Amino acid sequence: MSVTFGSVGDIISVCLLVKDLVTALDKARGSKAEYQAAIRDLWILERVLLEIELITKQHGSEATPELRSLWETANQAFRVEIAGTSSSLQMLLVTASITLLDVNRKEMDDKFDEAKRINDTANSAQDATLESIKYRIELANQNIEAGNSVLGKFIEALRLKWLRQLGSELKS
Repeated sequence: MSVTFGSVGDIISVCLLVKDLVTALDKARGSKAEYQAAIRDLWILERVLLEIELITKQHGSEATPELRSLWETANQAFRVEIAGTSSSLQMLLVTASITLLDVNRKEMDDKFDEAKRINDTANSAQDATLESIKYRIELANQNIEAGNSVLGKFIEALRLKWLRQLGSELKS
C-alpha cells in the first residue's frame, strides 16, 4: 500500500504533534470556547490517528480496494477538516499573540510609570537636600562675613590701642 501520508512514522509524528498542540493550548488557561473546541477536536484527531496506526499495524498488508477507497475518502475529509481547523487555530494564535502583546505593553507602561514615579521622588528628595545645603552655605558665608567684620574691628581696635600706648610711652 503506497501512501504519501499514512506510513506508521508519519502517523506517529502527527500524533505527537497533535499531542503537543493540545498540551500547549491546554496550558493557555482562561481559554475561550473556541480553544476548548479546538482541544476536543485535536483529542478526537489524535484518537483517530492512533486507531489508524493500530489498524495499519494489524492489517497493513491486507488492504482491499474497499478499504483503500474508504481510506482515500477519509483522507480527503480529514484534509478538508484540518485546513479549516488550521485556519481557525491560526486566527486564534494571532488573536492570542495580539492580546499577549497588549498585555506586555500595558505591563511595560506600568513599569515605566513606576520607574518614573520613583525617579521623580528621588529627584524631589535630592532637590530638597541641595536647597538645604545651599541655605547652610549661605548661612555659613553670612557668619564668615560677620566674623570677618568683627575681626577687622578688633584688629583696628588693637592697632589703635597699640598706637595710643606707643604715644603715651613716647610722652612719658
